[in-house]
Amino acid sequence: MDEAAGKVLIVRSGTEHYALDMTTVQEAVYHPDITVLPRTTGFIAGMCLWRGKQVPVADLGLFLGKSLPASSGDLVMTVVAGKETGLLVEEIGPIVDIPFNSLITVDKNFIPDQEKVLQAFEHQGELVFIIETKALRLN
Repeated sequence: MDEAAGKVLIVRSGTEHYALDMTTVQEAVYHPDITVLPRTTGFIAGMCLWRGKQVPVADLGLFLGKSLPASSGDLVMTVVAGKETGLLVEEIGPIVDIPFNSLITVDKNFIPDQEKVLQAFEHQGELVFIIETKALRLN
């Protein structure tokens, strides 16, 4: 058996699949109540109450430069450098181990915003982009 590069949670935003390092994932929140804030632009979808705190929610697709916001979805609550963020995704998938020999370096011409996605791997016939952990710190 191959040595694992780490455990990740696979999520879907639009037609793309992404992987979040399990060391940052705290909880999956299905059918969340998100408060939309006035005059919010960019990838911020709003705020949600999580464990008694107001936490910013980012639309993962918009955060990664996609043009359409998620029509609906679930939240993956993350903590990076002590800061909580909710990521709005269209589907929460399985937790998987990434074998070291399956990592693919992403060409910067393929992903323009490369500081957010550095590597990928194949899972069940789909290319899964690994989100750079430090890119998730929004607040």
